[in-house]
Amino acid sequence: MILALIMITSCQPKPQSIPFDMFADQSFSPSISVSQREIHLDKDGNSAIVMDQFFFEWNKKIPVRHIAHFVRTGDQWICNFLSTTYVPNDEDMGKIFNALK
Repeated sequence: MILALIMITSCQPKPQSIPFDMFADQSFSPSISVSQREIHLDKDGNSAIVMDQFFFEWNKKIPVRHIAHFVRTGDQWICNFLSTTYVPNDEDMGKIFNALK
């Protein structure tokens, strides 16, 4: 739980580096409900990979997955990598490929 909380607060890029207006407003906070979470700690306990899967409030059809890597620096966990991707269902792949034609 602590790692996921850190991910939300410390993995957000600085607003001035994002070209999208919605991220320029620091009060923007999408409503999500995590449906799946996995935390994998390294053997030495100084790094971890966290995977969260959820739906955004504006899209309930395609799951979104965050994968983050954290390293422990002293008594803090620092996120040094965050990847966000849509995870379509297998039966929707044909529709997606057709849309890309």
